[in-house]
Amino acid sequence: MIKKIVCIFVLTALVATGAFAQFSLSAGGGLFFNADIQGGGVEIGIPYTGSIKEDYPHYGLGLYGFFDATFVEASAGILWGTMERRFSGDGAFKNDFTEDDTFGIDLRSIHLSLFLKYPVDLGTMSVYPKLGLEYQIVNQLKSYGYRIPDAGDFSSLWVRFGLGFDYFLSQQIFFRCSLLYGIKIPSKQDKENLDDTKAFVKSEYPGSNVNADGLLGHGLSMKAAIGFKF
Repeated sequence: MIKKIVCIFVLTALVATGAFAQFSLSAGGGLFFNADIQGGGVEIGIPYTGSIKEDYPHYGLGLYGFFDATFVEASAGILWGTMERRFSGDGAFKNDFTEDDTFGIDLRSIHLSLFLKYPVDLGTMSVYPKLGLEYQIVNQLKSYGYRIPDAGDFSSLWVRFGLGFDYFLSQQIFFRCSLLYGIKIPSKQDKENLDDTKAFVKSEYPGSNVNADGLLGHGLSMKAAIGFKF
């Protein structure tokens, strides 16, 4: 499924680039901030009682570089941040969890992205909507100085969309900024965690209305960079 999505988007990007004969090339680099608000996870719901949630939000700051062909932008970056394993509850379980039930994990990940965009020229600046895919490759997780095995299981594909703008400081140098909202396609770890939770509910509460569902991972991405137009 993920491979099909990526292939379709790459083909669309190639078609978009070829469909517009007049395009300019640019490249640059800067900083980006990612905040995964919910981070996927699972929720166990007990009818008329409440629910218990476990999720893995993360946030961090990184460096990235981009290459731009007017209607298509490709970028690569590395992020250092913190992932939290967080438990929470509502209803009858609202007061069962405290900050002591949340702990942080040091995170490092590589981010590869491909976006379609349509710039609107406003003189010294241009504004454009962006839509694209970002693949987050988690290559290191550490807790209390110890590496957590199978960090790659947390790697995931994101669908991101939002707005960006370029402000030209000269004919060739410009400042680029973007704000994007993203929806996470469940990672291998998300899927395995949900399967394990469903198996637990089935064995512990057979024939009951207790259910387990996956949580939507979503969050924001902000980027700021200096670019050079060729």
